[in-house]
Amino acid sequence: MTFSDLGNLLGHDLDLKGLPMKDVIQEKFGNGIISAIDFSINFDKVEDIKGDRVKVSMCGKFLS
Repeated sequence: MTFSDLGNLLGHDLDLKGLPMKDVIQEKFGNGIISAIDFSINFDKVEDIKGDRVKVSMCGKFLS
């Protein structure tokens, strides 16, 4: 799998789950957005008996 493939899959996943994720964030934090300026994204490998998995962590400042 190339980086481009990973980007396409992640983009597709965010297209499908982005609005529900936004709803959960707004339920927990109130009305606002996550800053794209003060933002980081990390990818970690999680070993699993059914096959290795990718853990994606996004961290951004919440602006209300």
